[in-house]
Amino acid sequence: MMTVQPKTKEGCSTLHIAKILGRDHRTIKRFVAKSQQGQKKRVEKKRRKLTAKDLRRVKREATRNPLSSSAGIFRNCNLPGVPRSTRCSVLRDMAKVRKAEKRPPLNKTHKLKRQDWAKKYLKTDFSKVLWTDEMRVTLDGPDGWARGWISNGHKAPLRFRRQQGGGGVLDNAPSHASKYSTAWLASKGLKDDRKMTWPPSSPDINPIVNLWALLKREIYHEGKQYTSLNSVWEAVVAAARKVDRQQIKKLTDSMDGRLVTVIEKKGGYIGH
Repeated sequence: MMTVQPKTKEGCSTLHIAKILGRDHRTIKRFVAKSQQGQKKRVEKKRRKLTAKDLRRVKREATRNPLSSSAGIFRNCNLPGVPRSTRCSVLRDMAKVRKAEKRPPLNKTHKLKRQDWAKKYLKTDFSKVLWTDEMRVTLDGPDGWARGWISNGHKAPLRFRRQQGGGGVLDNAPSHASKYSTAWLASKGLKDDRKMTWPPSSPDINPIVNLWALLKREIYHEGKQYTSLNSVWEAVVAAARKVDRQQIKKLTDSMDGRLVTVIEKKGGYIGH
């Protein structure tokens, strides 16, 4: 085929070249068409050069509107035509990709109850506590707010989520306060003084939330998705069996530190 290009330059038709070479005419036509496409000069789009003023505007916009996409930030700065690779390269020098923190709102009453609970159970052996809470799993992957750019030195904004009275050991959620749950716990000797009434809006104190995170990391490892409820349930069971005693001990041992922090923050949120 190397002889095709000289022949075309000489003005020979593709049909004539095909006869000379003894090849199918359509094959010669495709070869010539592809070679001509490769010879076309690429038209480079003019890229806007970002000035120091532009960079300051981008930084202000990222700070003013956290969790925005790079396209949204540059669009609001009236900087069209900047490729995504350039936008991300610029933003990496002044911001990071984060997602919003989710936590329930705390009012004054919540904080007082959290402090009282922390003081009451500060020296409890939490390795002997039966922890309860719910975890939601889906076929497509874990729930979560979309990520976006956050300026360096700034925290991700909060996304408040509602709780029905609490988030842990026998809280006031319907599933925990139902007659069935109460009767089952009573049959195991867990009643009266042996029950801890969890303070409202306090998932940050409950170490089982961290356990759920370990399970979800295993369940959705490398973007794993599922096609049926049975398959996702089997994955939950398999992930739970992989959790060893040391991981559980580490979580229960963290309780004293969590409660001390609650007291120091006067009932405020401590994070996970």
